[in-house]
Amino acid sequence: MMHTCELHRPLGVATYRGFPTPAISATARSPATAFCNFLGTMYANSSRETLLHTLDTLPAVRDKCIVQVRHEWAPKETSHTLQAYVDALASSTFTLSPAGLNTECYRWYEAAALGSTPIVEAVTKPSTCNDPTALLRSANAPFVFVRDWNSTESVTLLKTLLSESRDKNANRRERVRAWDKQFRLTMRDQVLLLLRSRFV
Repeated sequence: MMHTCELHRPLGVATYRGFPTPAISATARSPATAFCNFLGTMYANSSRETLLHTLDTLPAVRDKCIVQVRHEWAPKETSHTLQAYVDALASSTFTLSPAGLNTECYRWYEAAALGSTPIVEAVTKPSTCNDPTALLRSANAPFVFVRDWNSTESVTLLKTLLSESRDKNANRRERVRAWDKQFRLTMRDQVLLLLRSRFV
């Protein structure tokens, strides 16, 4: 039997939570009005707490970010929380993605689909097979990767990204949206090829 690590496929978007895939194309073309966003569940002693602390030390960045947190994970979204999440991604140039219980999350692909570039915490959790960002890197994902939200490197990165021009931000949005579209097609073709090789 092939090891599950060798069968890794991206999570994609959380359709089970009602993520609106039919509206992705139209929504993604909206101009960004925020620098970044983070809407998510907080876990004690996690890098998510570190991220919020770092943002608090960078008021110029924090003031231009949409940040909403909750302290208990919910399997389903209400219509209100879902719309707030979609709106935050669609209106932000960047989506902050600190690791939760796992490194890979739906947020990566949902943000990209809506034209928001994920800033991914590239760490490997004990429950994770290999490097969870390897697939993204092999596919040349136009994401930003960080190792530690509290490092001088990450702080400098956030300040540098904040200073980028409006035109560069617009180009980022178009680039990540185009990448997402092609990535979906590539993954679909790979799955179909695998199925044909096994069952046809």
